Amino acid sequence: SYEFGVSVSISGDRILVGSRGEASSQTTISNGTTVSSDNSSTLSGAAYVFKRTASTWQQEAYLKAPNSGANDRFGFSTSLYNNYIVIGAPDE
Repeated sequence: SYEFGVSVSISGDRILVGSRGEASSQTTISNGTTVSSDNSSTLSGAAYVFKRTASTWQQEAYLKAPNSGANDRFGFSTSLYNNYIVIGAPDE
């Protein structure tokens, strides 16, 4: 289970959504919807930024920790304020 939506933070026209169970082995930030298909890093976690334009929400970024590892649970907690993002990984 990706546990998408385990944590959510909203600021203006953006939403930050945590997914502590996500398993991608990726360790970079991607703009748009690009995500690695290698799901070998179990429970490493991720977060997603969505932006609202008029009445449409579109994924703006996919976030992974630069030192992502299995069982880190990145995305367990999230906070978004203006252009600042904080993401918790309690088992890192």
